[in-house]
Amino acid sequence: MNRLLSVRWRLAAAFFLVIMVLLSATGLYLLDWTENYYTGSISSDLRRESLAITRLVESSPQDVPDVIIRMGRDLGHRVTIIRADGRVLADSDSDYRKMPNHSDRPEFRQAMAAGYGTSARYSKTLKTRMLYVATSYGTKKISYGVVRVAEPLSGLDELMSAIQRTFLFAGLVAILAAAVISLKLASSITGPIESIASAARRLERGDLGARALARGKTAGEISELASAFNSMAEQLQNNMDEINRQSVRMRAIFDHTDNGLILADPQGRIEMINPAACRILSVDTPGSIRKTLIETTLSHDLASLVERVRRTQEPAALDIDISAKEKRFVYAYVTPVPMAESGVDMLIVLHDVTSLRNTDAIRRDFVANVSHELRTPLATIKAIAETILLRHEGNPAAMPGFAESIVQEADRMTLLAEDLLDLTRIETRPVDVAVERINLYKLVSDILDRLSGAAGKKNVTLESEIKQDEVIETDSGSLTQILANLVDNAIKYTPDGGSVRVYLERRPNGIAIKVTDNGIGIPEEDQPRIFERFYRVDKDRSRQSGGTGLGLAIVKHLCEQIGGSVAVKSAPGAGSTFSVLLPICIHSGESAT
Repeated sequence: MNRLLSVRWRLAAAFFLVIMVLLSATGLYLLDWTENYYTGSISSDLRRESLAITRLVESSPQDVPDVIIRMGRDLGHRVTIIRADGRVLADSDSDYRKMPNHSDRPEFRQAMAAGYGTSARYSKTLKTRMLYVATSYGTKKISYGVVRVAEPLSGLDELMSAIQRTFLFAGLVAILAAAVISLKLASSITGPIESIASAARRLERGDLGARALARGKTAGEISELASAFNSMAEQLQNNMDEINRQSVRMRAIFDHTDNGLILADPQGRIEMINPAACRILSVDTPGSIRKTLIETTLSHDLASLVERVRRTQEPAALDIDISAKEKRFVYAYVTPVPMAESGVDMLIVLHDVTSLRNTDAIRRDFVANVSHELRTPLATIKAIAETILLRHEGNPAAMPGFAESIVQEADRMTLLAEDLLDLTRIETRPVDVAVERINLYKLVSDILDRLSGAAGKKNVTLESEIKQDEVIETDSGSLTQILANLVDNAIKYTPDGGSVRVYLERRPNGIAIKVTDNGIGIPEEDQPRIFERFYRVDKDRSRQSGGTGLGLAIVKHLCEQIGGSVAVKSAPGAGSTFSVLLPICIHSGESAT
């Protein structure tokens, strides 16, 4: 800014000096011209008067002093007659006899030499500045003397003083005008430059909308400069907008991809890390930046993989275990990424395969469990069949018992197959949920009646505390299967003489249908897994009771299909309570199918 101001003032000073020189030269020329014009005009008048007096002197040479006094009085000018040798012969204003020789006067010498002469000078006799005009008289060959007519220049001096005062006042006005004009001219040049400089500073501060504005009528070159600057700024803004858009897109992809992404510098310090990587590693983003991989992940396998890729400059992958808040299985892919400013960085892609590993483990467990569940009844059937082959003639009475055992084991395999088909059907395709009004009391009563035979064999009491007019809206078939499995499961794990109770609990967001028994209970550490397929707390007791290990898994999936959930509360020796949570309305006192 100071530099621009300096340029502005220097330009203004230059313009001011040029204007002042022109004005001064014009003023001096006008003053000189005015003085010369006025002097010339007076000289012409005085010359005419001197010529007239010359003719008068030539005609009356004896009465020259009296004539000159009379002429001076009539004309109002001083008239002097000077002889050729310089002696004064007559003067209208002074005693000519006392006047000195005038041969040295400039006008006298000019007139004697050329016949006419003028001089403007200070008169020591009259003590004032005078204009003298001299004309010689005599014959063509001989000059007898000079007639000199003089007029004081006091009038000219007063006129010139007035003109000078006028010029001085005009000069002051001209100085102010010159100053304003100079500043205007300087501003018209430096203003656009200052605008360009200001816009450049705003661009430097990050204001990409800054543009240079040409103020007033600027020179073509400066306008072109401002236009070029604005074009550059607009192109820069467009480029930055496109870069920002690309950056936003890349940041959105970086932040929302399911794969963990980490960018590490050649020293192994983390430069960037996305939320997915933080989730996989159980770390926070700000706390991970500039830390080493080993500090953040605590995984020597990952650090070694990155070091190997850095050393070989070839991509590599590895399955690693991450021991964070919870154990995770991660597929790590590392590739070198050339960076202009920092050499070669490492891009680490983390794919969480924990669910795949768990699914694979579940699949292996499922195959093993199915194989085990089928092998047991098949082994029993085979043993019974071999016994029949060996002893059928020796003990015919035992044949019915053997046949009954074969039927029981076959029923067990049939039930297992049916439960497997039901679970597969529920998991592979959604159940067609048909929401309808149902009488909950009637539905529960039908289930208890159907299972009363199994309960009677163990002397287990079945109780329903559902009101007769409780009507709910849900899928009847799914709820029937859910409650039947829970009641059947409660009967199996309740000792002889126990009880199973079904009741309804109202909640702000729906209802909870609860199945409670006073059976053996479930340890707390087993409760999170009881809804897994084939999971049994007591495997021997489960097989003796005829369970397949799939009932609670079916219950869980059916509850989710109809928009509900299932929960358990239990303790060893204190029985269990299974709650079916349904976000549905209750309609008391209404009829239902």
